[in-house]
Amino acid sequence: MKPPKINADTFPRLFGDPVLSHILSLIGTGSANGIHAATIGSTVNLDDRSTRKAIEKIRREGVVICSDCKHGYYFPATSDEIEEFIKREERRAKSILFTLKSARRLRRKCYKG
Repeated sequence: MKPPKINADTFPRLFGDPVLSHILSLIGTGSANGIHAATIGSTVNLDDRSTRKAIEKIRREGVVICSDCKHGYYFPATSDEIEEFIKREERRAKSILFTLKSARRLRRKCYKG
């Protein structure tokens, strides 16, 4: 099964927003065609934080945008790219949960009577 086309028919709310639509048009398919947040931001006139928030908004609408430090943001072109992205995100999630475990333990021991 092929991934859905990313256009106004499949994601009308995203294409109704000119900034999000522009960001989508900048992102290439495959890691070799990735684009870094700084380049996206300077092209659409957003600071780094706003650029990342916009990409988060696009992702929450259901568009899969892979990312890594080397290539930036890109649409997956192969099953290997999507698998690597999933593994990276799962590792990040586990790391965050581990950090929260320590914080919760401290809260329980020291800040709850």
